[in-house]
Amino acid sequence: MRKLWILVVAAAIFGGMALFEIYVSLLYPVTSYVPKGLPTLAVGVEHGYDFFKDGELVGSYVFWVERIAPYKGQTAYFTRSTTSVAYHETVIELETVYIFNENLNPLKYRLNATLSDDRQSIICLFEGWTVNTSLKMEEGGMEKVLEFPVNTVLVDNNMLGQWELLFKSFDLIPGKRVRVNIFIPQALDMRSMDLVVDRGKKTLKLNDIAFECQVVRAPDLNLFFYIHEGDLLKLEESVQNISISRSP
Repeated sequence: MRKLWILVVAAAIFGGMALFEIYVSLLYPVTSYVPKGLPTLAVGVEHGYDFFKDGELVGSYVFWVERIAPYKGQTAYFTRSTTSVAYHETVIELETVYIFNENLNPLKYRLNATLSDDRQSIICLFEGWTVNTSLKMEEGGMEKVLEFPVNTVLVDNNMLGQWELLFKSFDLIPGKRVRVNIFIPQALDMRSMDLVVDRGKKTLKLNDIAFECQVVRAPDLNLFFYIHEGDLLKLEESVQNISISRSP
């Protein structure tokens, strides 16, 4: 299977993490992720981000809530996103539909992806904490059924909107480490992830404006998140030198 995720945040990288994990466990006590419920999300407001690779602007990402409506007997958010990235000879186009309830429990997810001339699609249908997944490619496909622990969160590797939803669903307490079970649809698999909330804030400058941001790290994924007043302003991935920043 050809790898689709050339410019997106890839699977976890564990090399050299053992000593760091001991350090983190001593300084940052671990707590389990417990969603407090999402704040009211505005309908029709686009959240745009710019993709950078090695400091070069290579694409964009847009996320928005299309509508709020009943779905399977509960209030649900119907959201969409689009991603367009061009790097050297590679062009990636992604479209998603993501439906979730007010506690960020996933209900339905669909991804249509184009990598140059290759097309792939993923459909995930959730019933409680069971998901039926289907991956289709030009050369074939596969299906898989997974059982999740309660409060598992769907996080698309490169979708900033979904990361922002996660951070809005619980309180970021400086000096704490939150353990979250995440489902990554591109991998059709689930894993546990720690989010470390730094004790102090850091100044982030975007478009000549300074923001005092709470920094959250996902050490296993080499990710750094910069959050200002509940809004995710920037993601940094150190190994591949990728950053994704809120557009002006």
